[in-house]
Amino acid sequence: MGHKVIWTDEAIADLRQLVSFISRDNPIAAVKLGEAIIQKSMILAGYPRFGRRLQKLQKDTLRELIIPPYRLIYEIDNAAQVVYVRVLWHGARQEPEIK
Repeated sequence: MGHKVIWTDEAIADLRQLVSFISRDNPIAAVKLGEAIIQKSMILAGYPRFGRRLQKLQKDTLRELIIPPYRLIYEIDNAAQVVYVRVLWHGARQEPEIK
């Protein structure tokens, strides 16, 4: 049985901000990108270790899925069979502070 994918409030806010920013110039592209990011995050339900470990932390349960130019940072809780999407981050920015 697969994991459940849950977006944290912070990740939802990141996605909303991204879609809002892009929609100023191109509302259709903004919606398409938002939907694509959500769809790609659903891969993690069946393959929670699909993304690579964050280089900075080297913690097996904290990983990132690259959706160019964005990084979807997530945490795996195997006991609960849940993947928590923690942050959606632009790849050109420095790595976010994650504890």
